[in-house]
Amino acid sequence: MPLPGETILVAAALLAAATNQIDIVIVVAAAAAGAIIGDGIGYTVGRSFGSARSMLPRWPVFFQSIDKPSG
Repeated sequence: MPLPGETILVAAALLAAATNQIDIVIVVAAAAAGAIIGDGIGYTVGRSFGSARSMLPRWPVFFQSIDKPSG
């Protein structure tokens, strides 16, 4: 499922290709900048709140509890 940012990027690329109102170089540069900035934000959030991850249930244990029949 595409994320909203991807949808906007595809729409901007289509607009750039169809109407020449936006330069495709600007679209590519904006996408690259967004990816780099988003990666940095994700890293910072993970580094700051990474210890909270240990409080979350582990996926294999979670799926084992779903697969067990109730009764």
